[in-house]
Amino acid sequence: MRYLTIIFTLALVVCLTTTAKADVENVRVGGDVGIRYINREDLDLTDKTRTTNTDDSWFDSTVRLQIDAELSDDVASCIRLINERDWDAANSGVTEDVELDLGYMTLDNMFGYPVKATLGRQEILFGEGFLVGDGYGSVTTGDLAAGDSVRKAFDALRLSYSAEPYTVDVFTAKIDEDFGAGAGTGDVDLNGININYDYLDIATFDLGYFVKSDSALNRRVKALSLRGEGSIPAVLGLTVKGEYVDEDGDSDRLNARGSKDLDASAWYLGAEYAFQDMMYEPYIGVTYTVMSGDKDSNTAAIPANDDEQFDPLYQDVDYGAIAELLPASAGGEIQTNLNAWTIAAGLKPTEALSVDVAYNILKRDETASGVDDDLGDELDITLTYDYTEDVQFGLCAAWFNPGGWFDDLQQGGNDLTANANRDETATQIVGSVKVSF
Repeated sequence: MRYLTIIFTLALVVCLTTTAKADVENVRVGGDVGIRYINREDLDLTDKTRTTNTDDSWFDSTVRLQIDAELSDDVASCIRLINERDWDAANSGVTEDVELDLGYMTLDNMFGYPVKATLGRQEILFGEGFLVGDGYGSVTTGDLAAGDSVRKAFDALRLSYSAEPYTVDVFTAKIDEDFGAGAGTGDVDLNGININYDYLDIATFDLGYFVKSDSALNRRVKALSLRGEGSIPAVLGLTVKGEYVDEDGDSDRLNARGSKDLDASAWYLGAEYAFQDMMYEPYIGVTYTVMSGDKDSNTAAIPANDDEQFDPLYQDVDYGAIAELLPASAGGEIQTNLNAWTIAAGLKPTEALSVDVAYNILKRDETASGVDDDLGDELDITLTYDYTEDVQFGLCAAWFNPGGWFDDLQQGGNDLTANANRDETATQIVGSVKVSF
């Protein structure tokens, strides 16, 4: 990937030189303001009699201001500022920072070819985000509850070549830069290429290859992905999708427990049917997802064979509003070692009102001997009301019923696991209003 970095550096120099001489032709200012009320109970999956329960309710807000400038000679730039905070942040001594959410420049039709350079902090999404979609992850600025950020951007350099029906994207992203700690220490980089093919406007296919390098841990994950999605002309309203990912590389997931070769995989298959010429526009869909895991991934033992724990890289897929928020002490990472059924349905009682229901059945792909593989199941119900073209109200209720895996794991050293049954249903209610301009 050394030569890839050199290529992007040259592109950056060209882009900076060009934009320095560009004249502003059009400037657009926009953004959005969102306010939410959140109520969560029993996220630790234990009864409320314990002093360490996770019941809470609060308000938070997200404010974004975006400026897009179109310049001459196919040059443009985008800046989006963001403030995310719980409403009590100021009184809790937390600085209410305004931070950079997006900040990039684009140079289109480079040297007369259909090549576009996008340089800076940008959102990158391939397919449904099964591998690359969320560069921000669970990181927070300290003034927002964990897992609630809307930020997803990567600090990246990206080249896109478009010649119908193909689009080729090549990028390099800096996930973590550990300044002053020695050459390469602590750096995390993501490099990749994605080839998209549109077939007769009814299907799209993606072939992607991504490499995640963590120099501090001497870890390298290489992921090869093949994805397809499209409609079935013979059955109006029916769409299908699927993706398969094969991973190899050098794994140190076990760190002091020893280094192993990575040999993991993941895939999903799904279908959705939108009923035709029916009142309320109903739809129904189902998706089955498998991510490989290790039987001893939660023990102190070194695996006898290769590390088979799937690395989701920077996945942006939801397996339940509550399941994604479960703390490590209550269940660990959901986006690996997982078998998941997602059943979704919805309708529009009115032109402005939408009702969506999702039911997730979650199991571990592999568990240690004597440990139940049942993670639990979750029901999410979401109501969305378009008050005007610019204002939208939302209400989402979720219930997570834990399975036997939580009790059998017995992580120890924590009274929430060692001496308590994790059998309480976790609940969440989120009411929201958002205005976009």
